[in-house]
Amino acid sequence: MDTLEPHTLIWISPVVPQTQLEGLYHWINLHLTDSGLLPLTSFSKIRTRILSEPKEALRLELDIRTPGDPDAVLRFKELVWMELFAGSFPLEHPYALSLREESVGRSPFKLACFDMDSTMINEEVIDEIARTRGLYEEVASITERAMQGGLDFSQSLKERVALFRGMPKAAAESIIPHLSVSPGGEKLLDHFRFKGVTTAVVSGGFEFILKHFQKKLFLDQVYGNVLETDDEDCFTGKVEDPIVDASYKQKLVHRMRENYGASRAQTIVVGDGANDLQMMKEAGLSVSFCGKPKLTAAVNTWILDRNLLWIKALL
Repeated sequence: MDTLEPHTLIWISPVVPQTQLEGLYHWINLHLTDSGLLPLTSFSKIRTRILSEPKEALRLELDIRTPGDPDAVLRFKELVWMELFAGSFPLEHPYALSLREESVGRSPFKLACFDMDSTMINEEVIDEIARTRGLYEEVASITERAMQGGLDFSQSLKERVALFRGMPKAAAESIIPHLSVSPGGEKLLDHFRFKGVTTAVVSGGFEFILKHFQKKLFLDQVYGNVLETDDEDCFTGKVEDPIVDASYKQKLVHRMRENYGASRAQTIVVGDGANDLQMMKEAGLSVSFCGKPKLTAAVNTWILDRNLLWIKALL
């Protein structure tokens, strides 16, 4: 029987007893068989090692062999992801997991692109600006609907930015000292720089925030939305074109891939919301970082513990 490209399943979890690992082995084999994939031949085929950062953890790596049915891997992923969403699996909640083509990571990664809000940093910037104006509840509600995919991003951005009309840009900039890089973010970027990986932020957030973090984190590229200002450097309530929405994010990542000579398999994209869905198509390693269900269901890698350094552990 013809086979498709093999896949690799990497599971990172708290350190557990041998009996629980054997339970995971049988659980995975059950889902492999139900999906029409080849079961693992023996427990000893699972490669294991202990990680020390960002915390002590067990890393399991399994080879997934794929017969000719192109939908078999998708069925397997849906079964595993669905049980993880439901909290029904034989180990403690994993820190991270990835099910990707074996070719991903075979050659060195060249490009890593991140969303900004709730990904590279902990906060949603537009919500924090709104908080300074007493508009937090109204803006945060629109933000959440957009992140879940229930509202068009461009329209939701225009609605929220319109509320900032007349606000001095300096007042918005006053939130910057209160914004924080997500745990593990700086160490991960240090690792990528050491490996020669180009790093970028591609965000539906605001360029003046991104420029600050570009300097702070030594990012190679940043792309975000530009808020229009008047002669007194106050916001007009409008966003300059082009709006960095889901489609434009994908175009930007694709352009960077071409500019830096990075294949899809050599590209990492990390995000948390529906606005990141399309740029994930450019990535060999598409990562949902504590993300919304709509995004997580579509990607091949899922970080469940809020520490970006788990990405390094998955490489």
